[in-house]
Amino acid sequence: MAMENWRRVFIVTVGFLEALIFSGCLFGWTSLVHILQQEGVYSYLCEANSSDSHGSKTFSTNIKNDTSHFLTNDADSSFLSSEPTVEFQFVFEDDQNDIQIDTIDDVRLPCDNQIKQLSLIYTMAGIMYGLTAVGVGFALDYLGLWFTRFLASILMTTGFILLAFTSKDGSWFLWPALNLIALGTNQLRLSSFQFANLFPQRRSTIILAYSAGYSISTVVFLVVQYTYYIGISYKLIILVLGGISLLTFPVTLLMPKMKIGDNVDEGYNGSNRNKLKKLISKKHLSYPQLEKSKHKTLDPTVEKSELRVIGVIPWEGF
Repeated sequence: MAMENWRRVFIVTVGFLEALIFSGCLFGWTSLVHILQQEGVYSYLCEANSSDSHGSKTFSTNIKNDTSHFLTNDADSSFLSSEPTVEFQFVFEDDQNDIQIDTIDDVRLPCDNQIKQLSLIYTMAGIMYGLTAVGVGFALDYLGLWFTRFLASILMTTGFILLAFTSKDGSWFLWPALNLIALGTNQLRLSSFQFANLFPQRRSTIILAYSAGYSISTVVFLVVQYTYYIGISYKLIILVLGGISLLTFPVTLLMPKMKIGDNVDEGYNGSNRNKLKKLISKKHLSYPQLEKSKHKTLDPTVEKSELRVIGVIPWEGF
């Protein structure tokens, strides 16, 4: 039997939603890195070497909100009797050539070593994202769609769980988390390209829609950033993403095990033989009759395998 139309529409829609949420979320790193810095990930690297050997020093500055020169009426300026000030204090300690930077209003100030470490992790994840594409193609050809998508889901979900538990005390979680997310999301993206074969007349439209979803997905971590700034827990936000990624498991069961070929029905149920039977039945011929008609061919050197191919054309050729 042919694949139902509702199933085709469902699979294509799922592929677009996956592209919209996961396929390129890794490249929204600039939004995620701000959250990681506020969570204190690799903040211990801010105790960097310093060339300053003048001992411990503290300096502060006051910024006064003085706007009295804009007012001409003494009554209007009475509210300025107590001037608000904002004080920034930086503490430099020369204990074994270390520098310590205080936080301002609970906002952590990044340092060069922390930024370099976070940039290195992101660079390696970006390399892993593109480097494994050949392996994904091999898996799709020889291991099938189910295996490739299940593996991608496991990698991606594990990556989000590790990312949720990345903190000041567990900074090293960021290494496997980001690399697993890179592997899983790219694998899921590449496997979805087969879905375009479900509607051959709209193949280009579907692939380009998936490409657009890939570009838009970079805003996922931007949404995470704004959600974090309104007071929602970072761990909760990332765990929600991990929970959404789990939904890729059950929807995979509605897809063909191996692949979605150019001929959807043929790839879905392997109905080559059924199609030939339908054509033969229209001419009231059976398989034995088709075999007996070999002697009627004009070229006696035609082999048996070639006759089976000729059998799908009108019988007037025999």
